Amino acid sequence: MSKVLKLFVLLLTTTTFLPAIAADPYPSKPIRIIVPLAPGGVTDVAARIVGAKLSERLNQPVIVENKPGAAQSIGSEFVANAPPDGYTIIMGTISAFAINASLYKNLRYSISKISRQFPWPLHNP
Repeated sequence: MSKVLKLFVLLLTTTTFLPAIAADPYPSKPIRIIVPLAPGGVTDVAARIVGAKLSERLNQPVIVENKPGAAQSIGSEFVANAPPDGYTIIMGTISAFAINASLYKNLRYSISKISRQFPWPLHNP
């Protein structure tokens, strides 16, 4: 292998993995769980229980925010427009993810944008 090729491979691997090494460990700031429903309901209570357990395990605050209205579209749109960094996640119902997409032609959010935020859905038994 020539010296130039070795140098190229070294530079390529260094520039590829250096940003990942230099990145902050996750989580390095508080996590927000958006509940697109009114406070006090089952989804809100479940989000607060999950948030408390996440906070204990990750040693970071987990904040539950309710953003109700428009058949869960307000909270869903908020999450869809948040940066896909894992710090803003959603806990909603099937309405926000499936039913609204089939009922409303002009949703202001995309299900694929929401799913990139937190790709591991929670399921009820």
